[in-house]
Amino acid sequence: MFLEFKKSFFRPYIIVITLILMLLNIFFFTNRYAYLTLKSTETVNEYMYFYPMVEGKIEEEKVHKIFELKNENLEKYNSGILSYKDKNGNTLYSHANIITLQTLIEDLEYTYLYPLNMEKIVNQSKENLKFFDTEKHIYEINKNKKIIKDYSNRYIPKFGLTRGYELLFNYKISSLVLLFILILPLSSLFAEEKENKYYQIFIGEKVKKRCIKFKIISSYIFIFVLSLIFYIMDIFCFNRIWPMNEIFNPIYSLKLYKNTFLNTSIFSFLIINFLFMLIAYIFFGTLFMIVSLNSKKVFVSLVINYIILISVIILSDFINIPFNPFNLLNNKDMFKGFYVKRILSYHIYEPWYYLIFSLIFIFLLMCVLKRSVKKW
Repeated sequence: MFLEFKKSFFRPYIIVITLILMLLNIFFFTNRYAYLTLKSTETVNEYMYFYPMVEGKIEEEKVHKIFELKNENLEKYNSGILSYKDKNGNTLYSHANIITLQTLIEDLEYTYLYPLNMEKIVNQSKENLKFFDTEKHIYEINKNKKIIKDYSNRYIPKFGLTRGYELLFNYKISSLVLLFILILPLSSLFAEEKENKYYQIFIGEKVKKRCIKFKIISSYIFIFVLSLIFYIMDIFCFNRIWPMNEIFNPIYSLKLYKNTFLNTSIFSFLIINFLFMLIAYIFFGTLFMIVSLNSKKVFVSLVINYIILISVIILSDFINIPFNPFNLLNNKDMFKGFYVKRILSYHIYEPWYYLIFSLIFIFLLMCVLKRSVKKW
């Protein structure tokens, strides 16, 4: 197994290209979020400067302090004082502070008022139930009951730094980079053997089957390891530009997910997000291996796989099909609201709907892979 893994994936050109594309991914990341990392030597990051005053459980005294600071900076700005020094010698700008403190106040209001906003939605759903006929509106009744169940008793226990998580869940360039990396070794996995006539030297059908089995297993291990490395790298990068904490806060403590149906923690959603992406990688990886098994030339296998991947990426923007695994990579839109798909009189959450279809098609692809192996 290890020898097959080393032979297929520990090749110098694969390692070099992977490292280059990983650096390219970091370049894209830095270029896109450079505005968050730029700091003058005479200033501090305003948001992070004021955040420690209100972190943790929201208390009336903390909120009053922020409002006082905003009023103080407003008075300074109106008086023509554009910059000043704090007791530690940091240079602060009154206009920038006004904007930052207003943003902080809005974040505090979101955290504090969230339970009340959810209570309004729940009460509205309870009212809706009174007007639906039991026999004619089964779907709407079930939907409103689910809303009541999902949105009841929600609250955000602590005020934390969550903006980094939102940026992380919105960033998908690393997923595209990873898919382009996977094409390289998986396209040549079997096509190279056939092109160089290596498969003819296998002694007996039993040895041949064992080698193919090890190739496939090592491919899935490679997909898992590489996807985990990229995911951890993304988390580390975003934490560097915007520190993240309160990882056990509910996922709806992120404004982007205020209406999500999930009642899980940010930590749990990090795992869910990774698993959805991993399933998409497995889908494409299996497809790449099928193409490799049915190609006699590595170049042909590479071209076909690149055409397939680029076509899926382009079509995903125009055609909404239930079995498109690319939806799993862009799962933030599915999770950020109460989106359901209707099946007869019942509903299923959109993410689980796409997940089920993707798993079905992965199973079908694996059947095709198995059939292709027998013919190889």
